[in-house]
Amino acid sequence: MISIAKISPDGSNDSVLIKNHRIDSRLFETQARVSKTKTLDGGVVVVTGGFVEEDMAFIVNARMKKADVDILKSIYKTELYIIFSCEEGVFTCVIDSFSDKYGDVRMRVEVSDKLSA
Repeated sequence: MISIAKISPDGSNDSVLIKNHRIDSRLFETQARVSKTKTLDGGVVVVTGGFVEEDMAFIVNARMKKADVDILKSIYKTELYIIFSCEEGVFTCVIDSFSDKYGDVRMRVEVSDKLSA
């Protein structure tokens, strides 16, 4: 289950629960901080900065009711940051992209900060 909520609730349509996200949702997508530089002798130097939770992103695909889609669209249009909760933890995030095709919702959520495990 996924919960998406406003950072500052105002009492009107503050959150959406996605109970059955699709199997092709990716609730843990990340890439390590790696750089690769060519050297003058023809080799390469690889430097890895490792992984931090702020590099994570979530891709959510779900079939949703129109009322929930409308709330989610409103949150996407008006909120800079959201609270995103799933089995990976609770995060402050931004919705990077959002699409709705007759209740088939797809969105990418970028992590700003992890709030809890």
